[in-house]
Amino acid sequence: TKCPKGKIGYLDFEGYKIYKSTDPAFLDGYVITDGHGNKSLFKPVAQFDIRNDVEGFFPIEVAPGVLYYMGDNKGLRHSWTDYDVVNGQTYYYAVVSYDRGWAANNMLPSECTKVIVRDIYGNITLDKNTVMVTPSTPAAGYREPELENGVQPLPGTVGTGDIRIDIIDPSLVKEGHEYHIVFDDTTQPGSITYSLYDVTDPSNIKTIFEDSPYINNEDFNPLFDGMRLLVKNDMIAWNDSLTGWTKGNCNLAISVEFESSTKYPTPNSLKRQKGYPVSYEIRVGEPDTSWLYNTPRHTTNFQVWNLVDNEKVRYYLWEESGKQDSVLSAGDYIEIWLKVNNRWKKIWKIKFMAPIAEEIINPVAGDRAVIEIDKPFRSGDVFSFRTKAARVDRQTAKSSLDRIAVVPNPYVAAATWEPPRLFASGRGERKIDFIHLPQRATIRIYTMSGHLVRLIEHDAPMNDGSESWNLTSKDGLDVAAGVYIYHVEAPGVGEKIGKFAIIK
Repeated sequence: TKCPKGKIGYLDFEGYKIYKSTDPAFLDGYVITDGHGNKSLFKPVAQFDIRNDVEGFFPIEVAPGVLYYMGDNKGLRHSWTDYDVVNGQTYYYAVVSYDRGWAANNMLPSECTKVIVRDIYGNITLDKNTVMVTPSTPAAGYREPELENGVQPLPGTVGTGDIRIDIIDPSLVKEGHEYHIVFDDTTQPGSITYSLYDVTDPSNIKTIFEDSPYINNEDFNPLFDGMRLLVKNDMIAWNDSLTGWTKGNCNLAISVEFESSTKYPTPNSLKRQKGYPVSYEIRVGEPDTSWLYNTPRHTTNFQVWNLVDNEKVRYYLWEESGKQDSVLSAGDYIEIWLKVNNRWKKIWKIKFMAPIAEEIINPVAGDRAVIEIDKPFRSGDVFSFRTKAARVDRQTAKSSLDRIAVVPNPYVAAATWEPPRLFASGRGERKIDFIHLPQRATIRIYTMSGHLVRLIEHDAPMNDGSESWNLTSKDGLDVAAGVYIYHVEAPGVGEKIGKFAIIK
């Protein structure tokens, strides 16, 4: 929305609220009252707002004792999941945007509308910001879509940041599709973007989006094939959890710190270049030379390798006075050198410390340690992932037959999810649900004496394992109270027999 501010208009969208109800008029949520107990505002089930200087309550009352809540500055999100639902119950949701208002001119924040119309026949007409949902159990044996092996870096990839694929709409995830996330530098120093491609068919590579700048977990990338891509770049830092001895029995603890200076106070103040940032491997038993700036000092019993470029790096071994034997041991530390602007600079100090309350085991020939450094994404980094679509596993379905049930059981006068009456007279629709059904099944309902009451064919999408019965016989008559037998037959899966009761 555009709001006047002086003589200049500005966009004052602030956020949005999500309203939920079992009633199309959202009366369930009309619960916020004023100081006299009069209902004044709808209560949202979720709220998301822009990160800015607007938060908390608007300073002007909507009604006596009622203030409009502007949000908590946690940022916008573009998907939300409601876990507080009952299968079979119909819910109505509205996503409602609101603006900032204008306190100086006594203008309260305003919301967009949330209109759902139900006619006299029960037909529902939704507005563009509303939706009607009836949750249900998936079919027996249903398997969620997934990534085959997660997100994997291709050879030559350096960045260690987090790449997450969220599945938003399981029904849209494609089977066996492969995607590449490709990082590229921009014309602005130190910035990077990434693009997403569907490379399933190498002769017909499809661009999903290009040059996305969102590298801090922002939820702004477009949805694709039912999924969402989130990227969180790493800052340059020592990774304690991934650092340690990878070969041998050495038990020295390892600690790493950046060799800061006035010009380069932090690891991220040093310009990225060949040899920085990289992870390192210390290879004991392979001699090399310890250097102090440009001066070779002595031969040590180890080498230090740059694992990104697969080459040796220059280092200096510091040893305690009186213990200089050029052999890596407890109490020593290694300083890693890097050539910066044609001058050698110390960038990392790697300390080796004796364990507490244990006998010291110093490294010997053949031992190796990895010093892991978190590295930002860089141009040329490529990550790959492959999807598996939602599916029904027949073997799992067979083992799930015992989960088939009738709800509510017993049926006592009504079920909570039955739709309201549309007319002043008459009982209105009655309904029970069979749940956890296989994707295709035949349901037969019998009286205790074996008389067939109703035959129902269930053939639904794999994410819907429910089937409703309106408590009428095959002749269209309301069934009597009593105990009934049901028989579920699913070709290729199996059978289930159970019973339920109807109490009027």
